[in-house]
Amino acid sequence: MKNQNRIVSKNFNCETASTNKRIYASILDSLFLIIVSFFLIISGNEIFKTTDFYKQNYSVLEENRKKCYQIEEEAHIYSFSDNENKEYNTPDNMNDVFARYAYSQILLSYDKNPEIFNKYDIKVENLEGYEQTRASFENDQLAYFYIYYCPKYNNYNGKVNDIVNFGNIEPKDYFIKTIKDYSLGDIFLYDSPDEYPYLKGEIASNIFRYLFNNEENLENGLSSYNYLIQTFKTIWEKQSNELTSSSRFLDVYNVYRDHYAALAHTISAISVSVFVISFLLIIALPTFIFKARTLGMLIFKLDIIKKGGYVLNSSEIIIRNAISLFLFYPTMVITMFFAGGNGGWMFPLFSIGSTSISMFNISAIMFLLPIINVFFIIIRPDKKSISDLIIKSNVVDTKNKNITTSNDKKVNDYKEDIRANSNSSNEILDSTTFNNIER
Repeated sequence: MKNQNRIVSKNFNCETASTNKRIYASILDSLFLIIVSFFLIISGNEIFKTTDFYKQNYSVLEENRKKCYQIEEEAHIYSFSDNENKEYNTPDNMNDVFARYAYSQILLSYDKNPEIFNKYDIKVENLEGYEQTRASFENDQLAYFYIYYCPKYNNYNGKVNDIVNFGNIEPKDYFIKTIKDYSLGDIFLYDSPDEYPYLKGEIASNIFRYLFNNEENLENGLSSYNYLIQTFKTIWEKQSNELTSSSRFLDVYNVYRDHYAALAHTISAISVSVFVISFLLIIALPTFIFKARTLGMLIFKLDIIKKGGYVLNSSEIIIRNAISLFLFYPTMVITMFFAGGNGGWMFPLFSIGSTSISMFNISAIMFLLPIINVFFIIIRPDKKSISDLIIKSNVVDTKNKNITTSNDKKVNDYKEDIRANSNSSNEILDSTTFNNIER
């Protein structure tokens, strides 16, 4: 009989553990795992930064990151006000960029039609913190891209119309056409085909009152502001896509991306290794020392027993740990968040069609596993988890023993288990095998 050499647990007569206790124990195990993996990932990343592989890749990465920003700055897609050291760390905030754009448009509109501003006693000039530059083909960043940057690099390395296909029209006419096609609402005036378009006076005054005069309850101001900012955003996004799809930009960006990928994939590999090591130390090792129990289970006085009241053997503990490895893996999302390794985790490992899959995506999907596991415990009357069902075990509360009923139940389970594993010719003899007449 295969169970003859198995050890009966001293907790065989304990009641099944409550759902709350099991969840609390798992949360405590997760917390221990997060703390240990956090310090290990920090240490692992610091060690990785000292390697020649990291230094070489990071140097090339930084060089080409700056080149990408330099191209975007040259095209007036981004601006860098605080960039004396030429490090190109942080582009100007786009809300500030738009505010400068809007103010230059308002100044031009004021020059064209001051009466509407005087009607509301609006003083638009000499606004603190803003240059007194009127919008024009030369200083409007949207106009600059088409009129000055594109003609310079549109033919690149033998490629014609690499950024924009102007067709048979001049770059200046193409910009005006773009304003007409993409402007939201009838907000611009066009005095002549060659003249820079400017905001209608009523629109410009409403935007100034809403954005710079702090008249936030002005309904016309909000609608005028939304018209202009959506127009600006739509054209800016169009130009940004055109630039980042151009050969000149891609020649630099692809080098940057390749070296970033090398570092990101290594960080992902380190994070997975850290999790496995942390899991073996915090979850797996205690289960072999404390007869299948984790640290959380020890603290909450829980135990795992096999059907029939037996202690789990080594193979069953290994199977349970293999299942737990996947159940606990989503904790790495929290670890990586606090350890600052999200950049590596967010970078795609591979793609399925147009969908990129990163370690973060995998971890997020795996969050379903512990949720399903808890759901099993909640809805099942016997409160068995996935691993309990697979290895036919049960988690019991060692502080909750029922001597009168549980003992009889465990003895019956023990006899049933013996019958199930014995040969058909063998019988278990007790008083129930004799009837009264024969006796």
